[in-house]
Amino acid sequence: MTHPDTTSQQSLSADVSITSSTSGASGLSEDSDSPPDAHADLDAEPEISPEISPEISPDTDWISPAQNQVENDIADARWKVLLQSGQPLCIALLDKFAKMTKISNCTISVLWTDDSEMAGINNQFRQQDKPTNILSFPAHDNFPDILPEEPIFLGDMALGFETLTNEAADNGQLVEHHLAHLFLHGLLHLVGYDHQDAAEAEEMEAFEIQLLAEMNIPNPYLLKPTIKKEDNDHV
Repeated sequence: MTHPDTTSQQSLSADVSITSSTSGASGLSEDSDSPPDAHADLDAEPEISPEISPEISPDTDWISPAQNQVENDIADARWKVLLQSGQPLCIALLDKFAKMTKISNCTISVLWTDDSEMAGINNQFRQQDKPTNILSFPAHDNFPDILPEEPIFLGDMALGFETLTNEAADNGQLVEHHLAHLFLHGLLHLVGYDHQDAAEAEEMEAFEIQLLAEMNIPNPYLLKPTIKKEDNDHV
C-alpha cells in the first residue's frame, strides 16, 4: 500500500508478538528496526463514548470528527467483523493522538491483512520470515518540529489478523482493546516515538496509557501474558 505524497518510508518500526523489555508486561513487542531504504509498498463489545461516530463503515476510508483520515486496504475479510466494534475506538484515538501531538490534520494508510502477508512484508523489510502484529512505515525520516497547517501524510501501517487476535486471547484481553492499543502504538511510531531504550519506552508507554484510559481501556502493560518471553525470538 503506497501513498502518492510519500517521499520516504524509512525507519521501519515493527512490533512482533508481545513482551515489554522495560515494563515486563504485555501488549507490544520491543522490536523496532530501521533497515536502509525501507520504502514501503504495502499493497463483550467495548463501551463507546458519545463522541465516537460508529456510523462510519469499516469497509471505506475513515474520516474522523476532527477530519483526520485513514485510507483502508482490507485484504482479509475477517477484519470487517472486528472493525465493526474496533473502528470507533481507532477513530477516537486518532483524533486524541493528533491533538496530543499538535497535528492539525493527518492521513495514514492501513493494510488490514493476515499473518501470511505480514510474514512476507516482515521478511522484505526486516529480513525476519515470520508474522508480526503490526508494522509501521513513517513517511518522514525526521518528523517535523514545525508542523504544516495543511494535511500531512504520516505513513503506512500493516496489521496481521491472526497474531493480533491470538495475542488478545493469550492476554485475556478484549480483542478490540488490543487492536486499539496496537493502532495507537503504530501511530506513535509514525511520528518518531520508539522503545529502543528504557527512557524512550517509558515516554511512549505513558502516552499510550493516558490516551487508552480516556477511552476506558485498561492499562495493557499490567496484563500478564501467557506467551513466554523465550518463545519470542525478537528479544
